[in-house]
Amino acid sequence: RSTLFPYTTLFRSGRRGIWRYLVKFIRTGKIIKLCATISLIMSLCLILPILTAFYYKEFFVVSKLLPFTIGLCLISLLLFFLIKEKYTAISKRTAFFIVTLSWIISAIISCAAFVITGAIPSPIDAFFESCSGLSTTGITILNDVEAIPKSMNMWRAFLHWIGGMGILVFAVAILPSLKFTGQSVASAEAPGPSFEKVSPKVSDTAKILYVTYSLFTVLEIILLMLSGLSLYDSVIHSFSTLGTGGFSCYNDSIGHFGSPLVSTIIIFFMFLAGTNFNLFFFSIKDGIKTFMSSTEFKTYLSITLLVSFAVGMILFLKTHETPLNAAVNGTFQTVSFLTTTGFSNANFNIWPVASKALLFTLFFIGGSSTSTAGGIKIIRVAVVLRLIKRGIETRLHPEAVKPIRIDKKNVSSTSVSLILSFIFLYVLIAFIGSLVISLENHSSFSAVTLSMTCIGNIGPSFFENAGFKLADFNMLSKFTMSLLMIIGRLELFTIIMLMLPKLWRDKKV
Repeated sequence: RSTLFPYTTLFRSGRRGIWRYLVKFIRTGKIIKLCATISLIMSLCLILPILTAFYYKEFFVVSKLLPFTIGLCLISLLLFFLIKEKYTAISKRTAFFIVTLSWIISAIISCAAFVITGAIPSPIDAFFESCSGLSTTGITILNDVEAIPKSMNMWRAFLHWIGGMGILVFAVAILPSLKFTGQSVASAEAPGPSFEKVSPKVSDTAKILYVTYSLFTVLEIILLMLSGLSLYDSVIHSFSTLGTGGFSCYNDSIGHFGSPLVSTIIIFFMFLAGTNFNLFFFSIKDGIKTFMSSTEFKTYLSITLLVSFAVGMILFLKTHETPLNAAVNGTFQTVSFLTTTGFSNANFNIWPVASKALLFTLFFIGGSSTSTAGGIKIIRVAVVLRLIKRGIETRLHPEAVKPIRIDKKNVSSTSVSLILSFIFLYVLIAFIGSLVISLENHSSFSAVTLSMTCIGNIGPSFFENAGFKLADFNMLSKFTMSLLMIIGRLELFTIIMLMLPKLWRDKKV
């Protein structure tokens, strides 16, 4: 039987391993304390929409959300202090499990907030919106975002801010009592090929990242208010910008303001949010040369400038826009797609095909590692380009040894293999997702772009059907898209590893 069905036998042994692991995990109290910690953080985050509801006199929202928040907070505190187990050194398996579980809990709590307030009555639609917010994808199930309460629009945007740098990274930053002794959890959750420490302690690194993140957010709020936006609009769009999410409180997104100044401010902060946050810390000591010595940043800047110029020129020549509007709109949409933010200040679906083709290529790139952006990431693209160059040079000089170098350091063959595996898996999952979505009888191009926008956490997509509404999709498609968003946000391997029976069968992992 094991010869004919080897994987079936392996899965059965793996399944037994899962149950043994879960029983052990529950007995130690770690799973309870973890759930309590995440629930406590999410309940405290709900204070912001409650305050917003008080300010705008949305008392129906307050009457529903306040009891839910208080009850969740009290239960979380009770469990947190009753369980004496503290996190110590953890295995990779535990790290993968903790990260995935924390995102599921966060999505469920966020979903409950939408459902009980009536903002999104359908649980599957609310779960989709929660996954889109936390994963910073920014694609919405709502046909009219202006129809829901202002407080819940604030909650949608705040989900971007929470999920942008990572829920557990946030937990490590504000709750040192968790005492993670390694960076396994942060590495499993942080966006990018690796989670680089800028301080010996992971908790200190998390604090530095979140302080930088918060300072940029406050600065953008101030600049947007100075440009004429209200505090409410400034806060929502700053949360969405720095989280590279793209949720707006208006149906026509940034185009609602019709202001080149507002668009320019958001372009600047979208670009910052897509930059490796570690560079900002190191630049305090070394100055601007920190950025100029980074291969990833130089590639990121080059792609931004080249595609922005090309799209702007196409708009100027083909649509007869003014030079200023063509430059602002072309740059805005380029940075929005590249950083996977997903804002729009114009209807790019009616732009010339050449400009849409350039923007579509950005689906496969994404922002920098250790940023809030999604996608494949600039650093992986840079390694692949060098690999292609080496392949061409090897054809000319077969005996030559040409190592791949990034920032004057050799990239190991193991790292190259992992990057290629990631890209192949990325495309494969996106293809499978598009097959499921295509069952809705939309065009293949729409299905592919929708799948790519979910796994890349991009937000906007290209739809050939003018009457296209996400709310009209069936439950299978909505769940598939929700899963793609979370898989993409957790860098594929975190969730895929949990599906491997060997992970649960091998006691050494």
